[in-house]
Amino acid sequence: VPDGGQGILMAGPSNATWSRKRAEGFKDQVASEHDNLEIVASPTSLVDPGEALTKFNNALSASPDIKWIASVDYSLPVPQSIPERYKGLPYVTMGFDPNLKEAVGNGLVNSTLPTDAYYMGYVGVGTVVSLLNGDTADKFNCQPFSPAITKENLDSPFVERQLYPEGFKA
Repeated sequence: VPDGGQGILMAGPSNATWSRKRAEGFKDQVASEHDNLEIVASPTSLVDPGEALTKFNNALSASPDIKWIASVDYSLPVPQSIPERYKGLPYVTMGFDPNLKEAVGNGLVNSTLPTDAYYMGYVGVGTVVSLLNGDTADKFNCQPFSPAITKENLDSPFVERQLYPEGFKA
């Protein structure tokens, strides 16, 4: 949003530390680096796309002339549920699943930051193997930050690794 403007930050599940920290980080970045952007609302909801859409629509009622949308969780609200008038606005989020892949491909979402399930799987499996070998688990694990998923890299192997393999059953 090079010209700046007002926007709504959907701050995610109201009962999760990770969403609160993502929202705080987003707000801090906007305040310190992007003074042309204004967050006019940052509603939270439980992990309930319907509740998130209701709160998003309530925020739109108070500030109908927004220029952008951000969300700390890819399904709050579901991109396909955004009112038609706002579907062309820049929309960025975090997380990735087949529905979001479709939304990025259709231009409903400009970019998303993956949660790196593929790489976290390596860390998790490595930790379990260490524990089975009698080692102590690390308190913290780090991994490199991945690039944003956009329409331009949507069909790359990196992006495909963010999804469960076809036919996967839990």
